[in-house]
Amino acid sequence: MKAITIIVPAAFLLSACGGPGVDNIRYSNPPAAQQIVTSNTYSVNYGKIIDIREIVVEGNHDALGTYGGGLIGHQTGRVVGGGSGSRVAGAVAGVAGAIIGQAVQKKLTSETVVELTIQYDNGDVIAVVQAKDKEKPLALEEPVRVLVPKTGPSRVERVKESS
Repeated sequence: MKAITIIVPAAFLLSACGGPGVDNIRYSNPPAAQQIVTSNTYSVNYGKIIDIREIVVEGNHDALGTYGGGLIGHQTGRVVGGGSGSRVAGAVAGVAGAIIGQAVQKKLTSETVVELTIQYDNGDVIAVVQAKDKEKPLALEEPVRVLVPKTGPSRVERVKESS
């Protein structure tokens, strides 16, 4: 009887949440139609590339590389020696492992990008940093279009030849 007494009020409380006038529809993102209208509007400018530089964007390092390297170093160091020697070796190897782990993570998360200096057809000059196209990189003097969104980074594309 006690179970029915508890279940019935709980059922009434839960059913009240979905009653008339309550909208139970949830969106994790705005509807697709809103996204198309608001986030894909660009100003387009035409010009040519007057300079290209490769830039290395430094990677980051966080606790994962430091702790991971330290743990591996500590465990490896403990194998060396016996008794209190293994503790000392583990501590020293742990510190070395932490430093190495941090450096490895920084190297693995580094990225090479390109800085493109573009002279618009109207004479203005801008620079855009973006990922390097490894398959078909942009070249000096190549005609391009620059897509400039209302917010966010600009993007440089090669001008498609008309047929």
